[in-house]
Amino acid sequence: MRKLCVVELLTDRRLASSQQARMEELQRLLAKIAKVAETSEPFVLLDLLTEFTFNVITRMVMNKAYFGSGETTEELAATRDFIHMQEQGTILLGEFHIGDYIPFLRWFDSSVAKMKALHKIQDEFLQKVVDQHVLARQSREQTQAHDGDGDFVDTLLSLDSPDPNNQARNIKALIQRKKPAWISKALYSF
Repeated sequence: MRKLCVVELLTDRRLASSQQARMEELQRLLAKIAKVAETSEPFVLLDLLTEFTFNVITRMVMNKAYFGSGETTEELAATRDFIHMQEQGTILLGEFHIGDYIPFLRWFDSSVAKMKALHKIQDEFLQKVVDQHVLARQSREQTQAHDGDGDFVDTLLSLDSPDPNNQARNIKALIQRKKPAWISKALYSF
């Protein structure tokens, strides 16, 4: 994993290839700030910066912005699902889990079922992301079109793997990340 990060993902070339996505998100952020400033209404800059940060990260990892980018009903539904999934994860991280402290009362802890349900939702979501990237890659291979370096998922898919199912599982595990606590406040404002 370290070699993959150093050689493939954290290089100057990869950072330069994602510059356009970062600039587009920065332009979107500045446009939102300008729009709100015209109304002379107060706004929470942290919310806008959190949205910006999430969009940059998700565009670099999955080539899709999830906050403020929904033009179609399907995109709005995906955005709503993504935000809901993040909110539920934040709520579960903040809950008291009695089974962690008193193991024989684990049966009493309802959060275990909630965590399993959330894991299933996250797994389905990430499987859709991987499937979309696989289909896009197959389409590019058929038309022999290349659109630069691709994102994190494209890079992981380009690695040789003898078992495609195991490869998808590994990719889903690698792109899952734990959110910092400061993100939870901004998530509740959407």
